[in-house]
Amino acid sequence: MHFPSTIWTQIKSAGSGDRKALEDLFRKYQPAVVTFARSEGASAQDADDIAQEVFQAICDVKFLRKVDPAKGKFRSLVLAVTRNLILMQKRENAAQKRGGNTKLVSVDELHGQGFDVEDLKDERFDNFWVQTLVARGMELLKRECAEKGTPFYKAMVLFVSGEPYTDVAEKLGVSASQVKSYIHQARAKLKRFVGGLIKEYSASNEEYRKELKYLLKFLRD
Repeated sequence: MHFPSTIWTQIKSAGSGDRKALEDLFRKYQPAVVTFARSEGASAQDADDIAQEVFQAICDVKFLRKVDPAKGKFRSLVLAVTRNLILMQKRENAAQKRGGNTKLVSVDELHGQGFDVEDLKDERFDNFWVQTLVARGMELLKRECAEKGTPFYKAMVLFVSGEPYTDVAEKLGVSASQVKSYIHQARAKLKRFVGGLIKEYSASNEEYRKELKYLLKFLRD
């Protein structure tokens, strides 16, 4: 069974010239790419440029013809393209001195270089990816709590900032046991939101289950 994967619909829209779809895709997943690029030694400006190129490349019509959502994870594809763009950037100065040009490698070339896009993993990148999903999940939690007038988001923010239960309880005007309940519920909601975001880019039930199991290990205490 295949999901009506919203991320691939968005990618195809961006590839058809929908600038808003490309900008939304970039906004959602740019932090993970930028943080990974910085960890590889890129400057802040270069990391931002790399992130923009990653999503422009993925949404390119010629590139999309080579991509089968059922055979490769979206996260792995982003990692593969990011790695190659970082490598290209490192080689750019030398290539320019030789009078050569750099170009984006194709999906065929990714396989030719030994990359298995379907199973490609890098724990640093995956950790940054999860951080991006959690940040988006926290925004969803914030929105829900604002709409329903519930204290879970505020309790969670205070708690993750290092505040002990007693201090959080005092600021919220409730008991410490209530705070523990708020945190428990906030974590459950956050896990559900993150799961929904993973489902957003998963192409099948099997991929969703594997991705959820793999990525949620980065959220363990």
